[in-house]
Amino acid sequence: MIISINKVAKRYSGVWILKEGSGEFSSPNVVAIIGRNGEGKSTLVKIVSGVVKADGGSVFIDG
Repeated sequence: MIISINKVAKRYSGVWILKEGSGEFSSPNVVAIIGRNGEGKSTLVKIVSGVVKADGGSVFIDG
């Protein structure tokens, strides 16, 4: 499985939580998303899983 993320963005109440997040991930690799509190790690995972809708950008799973 390949997940491709291109310039994904999300904001809440006018504040950018995630801005232009990009990357490509493929199995069987293990990926760690690291950063400080409030930098959009959980939001990115929620966007990829479909729980939250992105305000911009694109997510492709297996093409």
